[in-house]
Amino acid sequence: MSFKNAALYFSPSAGSTVIDRVSGSNGTIYETLNGNLYTDNTLSTIVGRIAISQTIFDINDTNLSGVFETTGQSTLYLPNGTLLYTFSGQTIKIGNNYVFPLAQYTFNITNATGIYQPMYGQITIISTDVPTELRVFNLALKWRQSH
Repeated sequence: MSFKNAALYFSPSAGSTVIDRVSGSNGTIYETLNGNLYTDNTLSTIVGRIAISQTIFDINDTNLSGVFETTGQSTLYLPNGTLLYTFSGQTIKIGNNYVFPLAQYTFNITNATGIYQPMYGQITIISTDVPTELRVFNLALKWRQSH
């Protein structure tokens, strides 16, 4: 079984996606997103779910840069286990959403369960957003070596 270069798809703007945003003190937002994960870019075959929890700092933009520090974690819930990664970086505001300004970013797997537990690797996320808001999760996972 290989998970190298396997791709999963998620759309923050899909009708099945729930976004909950709470404003904290001093210009901080706590945000969660929950939605379906798909096996194709037409979002027709559901393979699992995704949960994203993030904190966005200084939404009042006191330094007038239009860039906001963001940190959080995402969990991919798949039929045979979960994959979790943490992220940190700078986001920008487009409409009502805070997004990473680069079209591609990579994070290391920080935890896994089920059949993914003996694996490590990275998830590269690509934002296409044309014609619909879409995130492509490219998995590059490897089996841990037994010693």
